[in-house]
Amino acid sequence: MVERCPDKTEVEGSIPSMRTMTVNIIILGLAFLLASAVLIVVQVIYVRKLQKLELEELARKLKEEFSTKIDKRALDLQSYIENEVEHRLRDR
Repeated sequence: MVERCPDKTEVEGSIPSMRTMTVNIIILGLAFLLASAVLIVVQVIYVRKLQKLELEELARKLKEEFSTKIDKRALDLQSYIENEVEHRLRDR
């Protein structure tokens, strides 16, 4: 089917109306907004996972550091108790 445009040129197929073009533009705009929203959600999920991994790594490091300090203090306390027991036994 060939239609004549307002400027006297001919085109294959029907000429879209202004309403059709407006609807198409609105659909494209909504598709763009939806795609943008999906990208934002994906970025938020990625950032949260990264933060979770960083927090887990920090927690692991702190746990190692504190357990090392606790082990050292436990050994120090054990040595102190042993020394005190020896002194008291000698003083008897």
